[in-house]
Amino acid sequence: MTRPRSRRGRHRALIALLVVTALLGVVGCGRGGSDNGTTPLWGLIGPYDGVDLRTLRDRGIDVVLLEMSWAAAEPADGRFDERYLSAMRARGDRLRAAGFKVVLNFGLQHAPTWILARPGARFTNQHGSQYVGHDVADLVFGLGLRPLAERYTARVFAELGTEFYAVRVGGGPNGELSYPAPARRQGRSSNDYWAFGRLAVPGNPVPRWRPCTPSRHDEARRFLDWYLASLLAFQRWQIDSVRRWYPGTIAVLYPSWGISSRDIEAAVKDDLCGNTAAQRSGDLQRGYDHAAQISALPDSGVAVGATWVDNADAVHRLATLARSRRLPVIGENSGRDGPEAMRRAVTQARRWEMTAFLWVRAPEAYCSCNGYASIDQYTAAIRAS
Repeated sequence: MTRPRSRRGRHRALIALLVVTALLGVVGCGRGGSDNGTTPLWGLIGPYDGVDLRTLRDRGIDVVLLEMSWAAAEPADGRFDERYLSAMRARGDRLRAAGFKVVLNFGLQHAPTWILARPGARFTNQHGSQYVGHDVADLVFGLGLRPLAERYTARVFAELGTEFYAVRVGGGPNGELSYPAPARRQGRSSNDYWAFGRLAVPGNPVPRWRPCTPSRHDEARRFLDWYLASLLAFQRWQIDSVRRWYPGTIAVLYPSWGISSRDIEAAVKDDLCGNTAAQRSGDLQRGYDHAAQISALPDSGVAVGATWVDNADAVHRLATLARSRRLPVIGENSGRDGPEAMRRAVTQARRWEMTAFLWVRAPEAYCSCNGYASIDQYTAAIRAS
């Protein structure tokens, strides 16, 4: 796709980011990266139906993604679909035999229906509405559900092994580290905070308070600190859970460009009423506190997953935070992009010396439709000096 974190901790993270940004401005080039550094491994995200894998490898594609679904693997509580797991293992073997490095997305964000049917298993906002936009379970606050996820994780690596270039985690919608997106009404966020389900209530430091109700701001601050810290703890749990079975690189997926300590302070003063820029965009409600999240990552064995590499500002912020921790970056574009966005993403991947960049997705690259960047254009871009 981990953080009981105080305001003082976030302040320290912001200071570190500013210092690193200043240093990069002295020693770097362009927006702070390098155009002359290590060349990334180039990848393509599937599905790969109809794609000649040997030809794809000859085009210079090094890395591919094996995607799974928890719902497909465990259709009933404790009953795993052996045919599905065998098919996933065979697919991974076939990709390796074709010469690719394989990244695994084991699909924790695709929860089985028997999990989602449990009381409190879905994210719930302050209005009592459940999130049903994706089949994602509330594993942020549903601590009692986590052993079930851990059982699935253990089974994945027991069946598929550990021969992966990296394993992706995030656990939220789209497999990223995130709360659900607020609903959009008339071009702005509906100001949904997803911490009011029955499994979230016991930990809430201000259980009777609701966003945008009167306070002296203390309730808003205590709630928001807890809300962001809970997602940080979720990050840490995912890394620890995978690490029990997998010794290689764990890539945490971070969406968008993140929020700042200034955004947090403005929202607190607003009593989380949705009137600040970070709330109107929905980034605050989704918990995009990347400075705190990346600051809390282990010193090794992890990578920062940048999911918007076609946006220079977004990748600049994430890559700068990663460099402050000396952590590698694995990137991808936002998807459904044309040739210009593709070339921009390839340029940013080189500039920030990413270890790997994966283009999203193969069906778009091969369809010759809708103005999407083609596989030929992608091949030309990655082969250019």
